[in-house]
Amino acid sequence: MQQLVDDGFATHDDIPQITSRPVYGRQFPRHSAQDSHIRFDYAMRTLALMHDAGVKITAGSDVAILMPSPPIALLRELQLPAKAGLPLPAVLAAGTRHSAEKIGQQATTPGRITVGSTADALLLDGDPYVDIAHLVDRSHHIGTLRAGRPSWDEGHPRA
Repeated sequence: MQQLVDDGFATHDDIPQITSRPVYGRQFPRHSAQDSHIRFDYAMRTLALMHDAGVKITAGSDVAILMPSPPIALLRELQLPAKAGLPLPAVLAAGTRHSAEKIGQQATTPGRITVGSTADALLLDGDPYVDIAHLVDRSHHIGTLRAGRPSWDEGHPRA
């Protein structure tokens, strides 16, 4: 839990809510905590190797219920491949284009905002191709564009 706080995905205020959930503390499907840590470490060591071998990586979370919210769970799932050594363009593709393809939502103009395309966007004050923290750290979030309507995050000047 402390690692999530240290990485900015949960606050100390989130901990009581997370730990009160019925699934918190249960053995993760058929694996002890020690075995789960071993499996996680192995995945972190081999993820970049799989990418280099041509495996299409997608982001998703089977532990979103333990996170403060599903969007935060996805951001955590994008931080981990970056920590594992995947190039940042591959990390961003895993969370966008590859995930959309996996659920049958192939974009006609992936990664672009153009007239006629279906897109929501997260507006940032930094470049996630330079540092994944510009995406996962909420202090870099300026606002969102959902269904063509802007929503500005509190504390940022409105454009």
